[in-house]
Parts: sequence; structure tokens; C-alpha cells
Amino acid sequence: MNAKLAMVAIAVTLCAQTSVASAGTLAILDVVGDKDTKKLRKYLSKRGRHALIGALGPNWTVLTRSQMKERLGKGSIRCLTKGACSPGALRALRADRYIGGELTRFGKLRLALSMHEGASGRALGAKEIVADDVDGLVDRVGDAYVSL
Repeated sequence: MNAKLAMVAIAVTLCAQTSVASAGTLAILDVVGDKDTKKLRKYLSKRGRHALIGALGPNWTVLTRSQMKERLGKGSIRCLTKGACSPGALRALRADRYIGGELTRFGKLRLALSMHEGASGRALGAKEIVADDVDGLVDRVGDAYVSL
């Protein structure tokens, strides 16, 4: 099965889980982790955001990074870059759902993603990718975001 077909299948599953008629706003927070992985973390977040934009369809809005910065204001930008989101900052995003992640490296690369409800912070799902190298991680990150 090619990658586009797999993403469509995952998106259909996601729509079935959340009801096709549902609509909302999704915020993708930057992946957090060690300083030496900053460029990779930013790239993974961007790749996940683009995968979701392509998969969710017109009923969902995936906030761009600049839209999130605008909603948060200067004082809360750490929420995007450091994962230090207070409940108030998350409410300021005015997103129905948000996805955050953490990248760790202990022999292998591990990306742990989680999706939460915007209003309550209740966990809605989690996904972990383990790869031997950066290419293995990058190849699977879009599918991981979409499968949440």
C-alpha cells in the first residue's frame, strides 16, 4: 500500500472515530527534547502539521505556527517551543484538540506523541515511533500524527 493511500485510510478511520460531521481546530505544538535535536524536532512538528492538513479535510482547521503565536501572545511563546503550556495558555490557543510530542535518544530515536482535548486537557490518544536513525523516524512521522 503506498503512503498516500495509507494516509487516506488513517484519515477515514480518524473521521469515523470523531464523526464525519465534526469540525474543529487542531493545534500542533512543537516537539520537545534535547537541545542537540532542535532542528529535527522543528522539522518533525512541521511534517506532522502538513500531514494532518492533507488528511483531515475541510471540516478541520490545523493552526499554523504563526496563528498559534498570535493567539498566545509574546508572553506564552514558551508553550510552543518548550512544551511548557499552562492550562491558561492552552485555552488561549482556542483549539478543540492539540498534539504535543517529545523526542528522546537512548540508543534509538523515540518520538512520543499525544493528543488532548483543548477544553479539559483530557488525553485522547498516544502514539510512539521508535527508529534506528533519523530517516526511519522522518519516514513514519506523518502517519503517526494522522493516526492519532
